[in-house]
Amino acid sequence: MGKYSEALDEFNKSIEVEPTYDVAWNNKGWALFALGRNNDALTCFDRALELNPKYENALNNKALVNITLEKYDEAKVYINSVLEMNDKSYSAVLFNGILLWKSKKYEEALAWIDKAITINPNLSKGYYYKAKVLEETSSYRDALMNIDKSLEIEPDSILFHTTKAHTLILSGSYQEALTEYEIFCVAHPTIEICNGRGYALEMLGRNDESLIAYQDTLSKDPSNEYARNGKIRMLKKVESF
Repeated sequence: MGKYSEALDEFNKSIEVEPTYDVAWNNKGWALFALGRNNDALTCFDRALELNPKYENALNNKALVNITLEKYDEAKVYINSVLEMNDKSYSAVLFNGILLWKSKKYEEALAWIDKAITINPNLSKGYYYKAKVLEETSSYRDALMNIDKSLEIEPDSILFHTTKAHTLILSGSYQEALTEYEIFCVAHPTIEICNGRGYALEMLGRNDESLIAYQDTLSKDPSNEYARNGKIRMLKKVESF
């Protein structure tokens, strides 16, 4: 998060010098989005579009924020605006695939995501979202193949590693899933990673270690229902010995 805060400061300085610089407003919006300040980000993208109504990056960014906010109809408006100008915009094509996935139109979603990947073969998020669609249709082997392609492009991505681990869990490959979770469990012990690690350990019958993993989650988020239920299960198993 630190790098985005620093970038935000730089973009603010640019805007102070040149208030009508559309690129600075767009970049400020992206930094705010990365910091989780979605509404502030939208305000910046709006300003960029006031200055340049056909600014493709700002339109795509507005679509992405609206997808994040689950405002899919609004996102569709911006996606269509981009595709009318440039049907080779891999971001807009990908976002359209995401909307179709959210609507559970899986075949159409895969077709659009594949189109985005064809336009940009190094689109790591393209392979990632293709994996998510395939995972949802229980096509775990194909999902893992695609998340591995994402990792070839971005090998240090926590998102891609945790997604791979989750897919391995769903496919019943618990030891492999545990290996993925443990890559980041020390340096990046997020709630998702701690819970996923706890579940993998539970499925492997390593109850004491699973209990510790769930307790680790609860130390960060005492109200986490998934970890609380996991802890209850593990306590019952440990006490039964």
